[in-house]
Amino acid sequence: MNRFSTRFPRFPRFHCPALLAAAVFVSLPALAQTSVPATGCGSPSIRFEVNNDPGLHPAPPTPGRALVYFLQNDEKVSGFRKPTVRIGVDGAWVGATHGTSYTFFYVDPGQHHLCSDWQDVEFFHHKMQTSRTLDFTVEAGKVYYFLVTNNFRGASRSSTQLEQITTSNQEDLLADFQFAFFHQLP
Repeated sequence: MNRFSTRFPRFPRFHCPALLAAAVFVSLPALAQTSVPATGCGSPSIRFEVNNDPGLHPAPPTPGRALVYFLQNDEKVSGFRKPTVRIGVDGAWVGATHGTSYTFFYVDPGQHHLCSDWQDVEFFHHKMQTSRTLDFTVEAGKVYYFLVTNNFRGASRSSTQLEQITTSNQEDLLADFQFAFFHQLP
């Protein structure tokens, strides 16, 4: 007997491959969940830079398409840094917002999958669900509004919610938001 036999138990050789296979098998679902974007979202590797501008930036109508406004409300995000939220439709990113801001885009009539996703998750250092999805149907010539509300008051009191909202007055709704100019980073 050597001096290490009492400190480190010996495992028969057949246990090591079985343990390794079990560890890989158990971790596969977790790997799949982190690498597959949510319905409606784009590739997780695509990032945006966003600059906000105060004032209204009305969207011109486009014949045969629906106009979609996307608003981000960060009034309940404490601290100096607000998340950048990527906006996905039907599996591709269509833009981004940052802070309490809005942007708009056009979609063809029919059913779509909308996604909002924080691109700055690593900053917050915790396991918060920051992607939200919503199915919606649009008609040509109509205007639709979606709002993502972010709440960050520490890891245990954080949430994000995505919902469709209705309004009769676009200017009143957008008055508290800045317009988000965005571009995709290389």
